[in-house]
Amino acid sequence: MKKPFLFVIGVVILLSGIIAVLLWWPDVALLFRGGIGMVLAVVGMFILYTIKD
Repeated sequence: MKKPFLFVIGVVILLSGIIAVLLWWPDVALLFRGGIGMVLAVVGMFILYTIKD
């Protein structure tokens, strides 16, 4: 009884997440680009730190 209930809840949450991403795609893309920018900045600082030593 518990597994079918959890399956239905999981499918509903999965579909809700997909719909939210599709509806808010410009914001998602903006966050993704911002995340890439932060990662590049941290990698650049790490490279400069390793060169210093």
